[in-house]
Amino acid sequence: AGALAAKLPAAADLGAAWKLGSPINEMDLTMNAELCKDVVLDAQMAERLSGAAGVQFEPVDGSSKHLMVQLITGERAQLTSDLTGYFEAMKTCPVDPKGANGAFLSVADVALPELGDQRQAVGIRAQENGTGPVWFVRAAQVRVGALIVAVGLTEILETPDQVPAISDSDFGTLVQAAVTKASA
Repeated sequence: AGALAAKLPAAADLGAAWKLGSPINEMDLTMNAELCKDVVLDAQMAERLSGAAGVQFEPVDGSSKHLMVQLITGERAQLTSDLTGYFEAMKTCPVDPKGANGAFLSVADVALPELGDQRQAVGIRAQENGTGPVWFVRAAQVRVGALIVAVGLTEILETPDQVPAISDSDFGTLVQAAVTKASA
């Protein structure tokens, strides 16, 4: 576990805007099999995609953001298959621009730099019952051999059309920093 933890980024690897957050716990590392309303992963796949090590960061400025990096280990071919299945399932999540009936406001691909052997990222906007703040979650998984680097960035937005403080390009830079550290 110590060798794996050494592959996690430190705040300094991510830039001056981030500081170490709360310690990671087992719930943080556990992949929820229910991705969204009516879309549930196979329980064994969710277990295999759960993190073996992780770290959380919060913004230095105290704004409503959260960043988590997890490392997932396993057999290369199985991870490849699981990651493909995860992203295919995520893209079937119900979307309703009004956020009705537990649907996401939107689910969209997020471009990543050329990293690892397999990569994909999505941006999800969700809102409780179509009112209140919007949770904007970008989730990226990059497989490097038998290791997946999973990066999740959450921003709380006041309205569905508010522009996030962190651009997709800057998110890609955070993902690249985490993959670089894990690959060293």
